[in-house]
Amino acid sequence: MLRAGVAGVGNLGKLHVSSLLSVPDLVSVDALADPIEEKRLGKNLKTEDLNLNLGADESAAASDVRSYDDYRPLCEDDALDVVVIATPSDLHAAAAILAMESGKHVFTEKPMALNEQDCGRMIDASKANGRTLMVGQCLRFYAEYVAADEMMRSGTYGRVLTATMHRHGGSPGGWFAETERSGGVNLDLHIHDIDAALWWWGKPDKITSRSLDAQPGASSVLSQWSYDDGPEVQIEASWDAGSGFAAGFRIVLEKGTLVYEAGKLTVIARDGKDVVDLSGEMGGHRAELVYFLQCVRDGVAVKRCLPAESALAVQHARH
Repeated sequence: MLRAGVAGVGNLGKLHVSSLLSVPDLVSVDALADPIEEKRLGKNLKTEDLNLNLGADESAAASDVRSYDDYRPLCEDDALDVVVIATPSDLHAAAAILAMESGKHVFTEKPMALNEQDCGRMIDASKANGRTLMVGQCLRFYAEYVAADEMMRSGTYGRVLTATMHRHGGSPGGWFAETERSGGVNLDLHIHDIDAALWWWGKPDKITSRSLDAQPGASSVLSQWSYDDGPEVQIEASWDAGSGFAAGFRIVLEKGTLVYEAGKLTVIARDGKDVVDLSGEMGGHRAELVYFLQCVRDGVAVKRCLPAESALAVQHARH
């Protein structure tokens, strides 16, 4: 069984802990690190004290864990095989490199890092130390996006003509609002759809992008991607005055349209429309982490989300 530590126990960190605890035959949660005492486990405390709202099976899988107030000792903990990084984004590179140099396999939240240079350093550390590195570009594992990918590649509806993708949320608080820590709306929100576009259609031949910062906490970015042989793709993201989170896409093909809104994927063709039932599928955040752990356990290379692809997403999100 793999032994994991989680660095950063905010909202995503809690989600990752819950995902780890859902596969007790594959991994155990042995250590947590967070500078805020209330967010991490203290010595000899049980995982349920983290207020994770776990199911009965997940709570039963919890064990005593080691507690750290800084990510560094967790990354250096000799008893761990895997480190899951959910710290503020400006620490992703330093934490991942330290963990890999300390012999750990690493799963880190997106963005991979805040610049291309740090992405390259992470990839170099993975190769130099023979450790698996994967970035949590979760859309590659969400069932609706996977289904859309399969439909486009099948050719059933012809080639893609145009696509619009969007992702919006209210003004962020805490370190997310500090651009030097989060990378702003480009690296926090926009990067999701950028990575999906790179996955689906590859690098564009031309990019036009414009960012607007109207006031503190209000940012918007609109990118137009053009491919010489199609499609034309528009990608939009924003932090605004306080709307709820919303994300979706509309992909127009020769013989049909794929629409993802409000968590549902609909296929619209000339003979009608069909809502694709994906209710039984595992959520993308859990699926990506389970995939990573299985690759580590089996000693096989990650293929569905390569570090080089995550680095390319950072490059395109920054420009």
